[in-house]
Amino acid sequence: KNLKNILNNIHKLENMTKSMINVGYAKKVDLLEVRAKKGNVERLLMDLKLNQKLLYHYISFLLNKKVTDIIVPTSSMPMPKINSKEILESNVDIKKALVGLKIKKNMLGVNKSANYPMIGAFAEMATADDTFLGDAGDHSAYTLGMRISWNLYNGGIDSASIEKAKIDLIKTKTQVQLARKGIGLQIAKIRTEIKSSNEKVIFLEKELKLANQIYQNYEGRYREKLSSMSDVIIKQSQQIKKILELQKVKNTRNERIFALEKLAHGDL
Repeated sequence: KNLKNILNNIHKLENMTKSMINVGYAKKVDLLEVRAKKGNVERLLMDLKLNQKLLYHYISFLLNKKVTDIIVPTSSMPMPKINSKEILESNVDIKKALVGLKIKKNMLGVNKSANYPMIGAFAEMATADDTFLGDAGDHSAYTLGMRISWNLYNGGIDSASIEKAKIDLIKTKTQVQLARKGIGLQIAKIRTEIKSSNEKVIFLEKELKLANQIYQNYEGRYREKLSSMSDVIIKQSQQIKKILELQKVKNTRNERIFALEKLAHGDL
């Protein structure tokens, strides 16, 4: 969009130079300089259009459907209304770590249970009746009992398993803490980068405004023969440079905002 506006300005400058040549106020070399600049901007536009088509091919491949148009976000994405605590609570990596911690706690309980005594109960009934279809109740006997088995040693295997489970639990707790600290560091880093980009955008917008005014000033000076066409072209190059520089910083800021949202919501 910015390059199209610049190309439109160059068309106006080209027509103005032609008129000035006709009345003897400009030279043909001035027109050649304008056309050279015009060709440069047209080349930049062509590169952008080709890159756009290539981007459509990539996105079509990733989505497995043909993409012919993209609704682009605004040049300045709004800051997500989510604080650091909410990001930590919804972060996918931390949720995975917490699930792992829960599993390790359960495994410790399983290993401890192997070292506990096993208690069993039993009941028996016997009869001394030796007649067919006789009344067994008159000659029956009952036995009730309880059995406890407890492997106190087992070669130290159970104790070693419990200690290993405890160590795994401590390691997992440490990993959860490190995950929280690591994500917290990323959040602070991204927020700082966004803040830095915001400051850069403010300064570059002021610089671009000044570059536009300088270009317009030199264009007016050229009409009055107070500056050369080379001076005008140089100022326009500086104008283009500031436009592209500003857009690059805006893109960086948007990318960092997307990164912050990804920390909170994963790949969603």
